[in-house]
Amino acid sequence: MRAAKVPQMPGDGKIHLVDDYALSLLLAAHLERERAGGDLTVVESYLRELFAIEHLLTLDHYLAPFAHAEQARVHIARCDTDLARKELSHIRSAYKHYSNEPQLQMRLHVMQQELDDRDHQDRRASAPF
Repeated sequence: MRAAKVPQMPGDGKIHLVDDYALSLLLAAHLERERAGGDLTVVESYLRELFAIEHLLTLDHYLAPFAHAEQARVHIARCDTDLARKELSHIRSAYKHYSNEPQLQMRLHVMQQELDDRDHQDRRASAPF
């Protein structure tokens, strides 16, 4: 009988509990926001907790910019386009050159289009006949 192989951990072989916890917070925030009748206050509490431990991430550094993108989505859902644009700008300037950047840039582009479309609709609605 052969002994089972222990899976190798990426990187230094240590268990990265903070990274796992941050991922669970991001997933919980996303699922709560997407849930019908989701509470945006709960989403923001998950994201605040993730932002508080962002500096402790050791392996999954992509979680922070994706959490900021989720925060931008919350601002969009609350129709606060100024804060959403500010969040998108922060992400573009603070998070560059890492493995998941193309996926993040695509999400940012889609959110920017949503904001631009919303602004266009608002201008059209407020224009006189």
